[in-house]
Amino acid sequence: MNTLLFLLLTLFAVAAPAPYAELKGRGEAFVAEKSFAKAHAAYEEASKLALTPEEKRWVEMRLADTAWRADEEQREDARKALEALVRSDDRDRVFAEANESLGDYAVEREGDANAAMKWYAAALDWWAGSVDLPAARKRYLDMVFRITGNENGSAFRYMPAAIAKEILANAVAIADTPDDRAHTRLLYASHLLTEYKPESIERALELLDEVIAMGKTTPWYGEALYTAATQLSQRGGIIVEDGQAITKPDNMKALALYRRIVSEFTHNESRYYDDAERAIITIESPSLAVYTAGSFLPTSEQEIQLTWRNVKAVAFDIVAVDLTRDARIEKRADWNWIQRLPSTGRSIQRWTFDTN
Repeated sequence: MNTLLFLLLTLFAVAAPAPYAELKGRGEAFVAEKSFAKAHAAYEEASKLALTPEEKRWVEMRLADTAWRADEEQREDARKALEALVRSDDRDRVFAEANESLGDYAVEREGDANAAMKWYAAALDWWAGSVDLPAARKRYLDMVFRITGNENGSAFRYMPAAIAKEILANAVAIADTPDDRAHTRLLYASHLLTEYKPESIERALELLDEVIAMGKTTPWYGEALYTAATQLSQRGGIIVEDGQAITKPDNMKALALYRRIVSEFTHNESRYYDDAERAIITIESPSLAVYTAGSFLPTSEQEIQLTWRNVKAVAFDIVAVDLTRDARIEKRADWNWIQRLPSTGRSIQRWTFDTN
């Protein structure tokens, strides 16, 4: 009887899963579904077991990671624990996970994009060197998408310059599904446009054209249309004049892109629909602007510049004004004082010409 009982107990011990493996699996499942309090409880239970150094390090990381996410009162102690883990000499996955957690902490608890990128960059660099390519691709892209504001509540949505363009270039290189290829190209293009350099603008428009060529099969098609159209209409594409690359508005191409938004989407399908309609009206309507490049001394030659669209002829008067005498500012922040400048009884030059 004793022998039989011993055998049954032995078989049960062999068949039963290891407590740590079971608790870790449970904890990671809770982390994936963002049930951080439950995950913390699972890892607290795991911390009471006899663990290897590697297992203990993982548990310490998860306890700190889930603590600040689940409990406001524990966040400072949790942050210090995570920072201690990344300062160690170990450059294992715990190092990557702790850095990513600290990046999330900087965004969600402190709203500090620059501080967050220090931690995220270390985590991204670790995954870039991982030999587990499927996992590395997913984790790298997931982090990039989160950093660039594609999750609810992200502090990065309007901070495209916070992330280094090398990271976005890497994301473009590793993206393998149509949606991810379109998404990463749109993000990289949007970042490049903020540099205002001819070579960056040219590359950005190429990337946007690649997304647009994918058509409505990806959720990023409409945003690519709008981003490209806005760039072309407001700042322009790149042309070469006298050997110099410059930007020049291309309203015809921009108009075609805006029209695709209103023709291929319904009002409820695209958040850019109303803006595209307004842009079409603006481009098709008559427009004239008169301005100077700066201020001039009284005796210097003064230059006036004009831009126009959809007009056949232009007529305007240039009136001499003495601002020290004629400007009447009635109160602080009086933005209408220019409208009250006298236009009669002054030296006038009248200009009329055809725009053809």
